[in-house]
Order: sequence, then C-alpha cells, then structure tokens
Amino acid sequence: MLAIFLLIGCSPNDNMESFFSFPDGQWKRFDNPIIEIDIAKPGIFYDMYLEINYDPEIAKEPIPMTVIMSTPSGEIRSRNIRLVPGTAEGKLRIILRKDFAFSEQGVCSFEIENRSQNIETPGIKNLGIVMERR
Repeated sequence: MLAIFLLIGCSPNDNMESFFSFPDGQWKRFDNPIIEIDIAKPGIFYDMYLEINYDPEIAKEPIPMTVIMSTPSGEIRSRNIRLVPGTAEGKLRIILRKDFAFSEQGVCSFEIENRSQNIETPGIKNLGIVMERR
C-alpha cells in the first residue's frame, strides 16, 4: 500500500499552460501573441485548448482568429476559430486538438492571429494555451 501511495505521490503533473496578457485590455489587430511551451517528454497524449479571459462588460463582439501551431519536429497546423464572448465569468475555453502526442522534444509555439476587421479588440485580458494530459 505504501509503495502505491509513493508512486502516485511522486508522479509528475504533465499538464502545461502558458498565457499572454494584454496589459491595457486591448488586443491590437496586428499584434499576434506567440506562446511557447517546452515539450520535455514526447509520446504523451494531450488535449490542447485555447483559453481566453475577457471583460464581459466590454468584449461582446465575436472574435475571429487563427491559431498556428509549430511543433518541435517542424510540423505546422492551423485552426480558424470564432470566439463568441458572452459568459458572465468572462472566460472561454475552446478545444484545439484532442489526443495529440508530440514526436520530439523541444519548443512548441502557438501564434494567435486576430482576424477581426477592427484595429483593436477591447476587453481582452489574456490568451493562453492549456495542455491537459490524457
């Protein structure tokens, strides 16, 4: 029983997250945040999410964006998303990939493009990538 407890207690948490903050609460149209996450252990399956925190009193318009993921092995994948703010909590989480495993160690980068027609998107606090181990 003690051995099982020690194995569970010593297993590392392989969930990862990284966020980019907008200090003035404005996401400028051509300022594309780049979020980097270090992949230390290839072969682990993750569910990847884009998370956005916003002020629900200000951010009310849909936000079209593209998320471009560049893996350590050089693979590039992109996904177009249309976020629609509206929750009272001011937080949205959208799935980017399910059951994705990296084949190599290294840095995985996510470039997030604001595809809005407006020069500024008000009320955006931060954007982040959350990777949860399966």
